[in-house]
Amino acid sequence: MDTVIFVPPVLAAVALPQVWFVLLPLVWLYYPVMESSRWQATLGKHLCGLTVVTTGGKRISFPRALVRFLVKILSGGLGIIGILIIARSSRKRGLHDMIAGTLVRWG
Repeated sequence: MDTVIFVPPVLAAVALPQVWFVLLPLVWLYYPVMESSRWQATLGKHLCGLTVVTTGGKRISFPRALVRFLVKILSGGLGIIGILIIARSSRKRGLHDMIAGTLVRWG
């Protein structure tokens, strides 16, 4: 009888760097695909009743969702400054929302 060994994807990626060529695009596409879908949210946002919309309240396109995600990664390097931007903005938008022309709304 063969033994089946469960290897978490991250460990597999460390052991086999080629796995990153499969995992990374999937992870990078998750956010833009979900936020531009009819749910207008990732699974976590959906469960919390949040949606990502344009500043006009409409569903965002895939290119806009991709820009939002890429700027979110880049602005993540700002650390506490990124949090202060959200805290100080009137509509509680992060730098990624301001650049992409989006906002997260509840309800």
